[in-house]
Amino acid sequence: SHPVATHCTQGALVAAVGDYASQVTVANMERERQETNFGRVARASTTGVVYNGLLLPQYYNFIHKALPGTAPVTVAAKVFLGFRFMPQHQQDSG
Repeated sequence: SHPVATHCTQGALVAAVGDYASQVTVANMERERQETNFGRVARASTTGVVYNGLLLPQYYNFIHKALPGTAPVTVAAKVFLGFRFMPQHQQDSG
């Protein structure tokens, strides 16, 4: 009943946990003690809210409305557009 809030929360959590896990993994691979960069985790979380919570659901809704149906060609076009024009972002390393 609250899809935007759910998408935003999920996007924030997935991005934050993923960034934290990335930092821990790199520290373990380099075999050194590093403080967690919580500013970076917060930026990743914000990125998750914006992209996964706000932009991507709208983008996918647009694709589903523009290409209705489940015929194999339609599904292939949806998959292509989903990967081809989906917003891309890169996480900073600092």
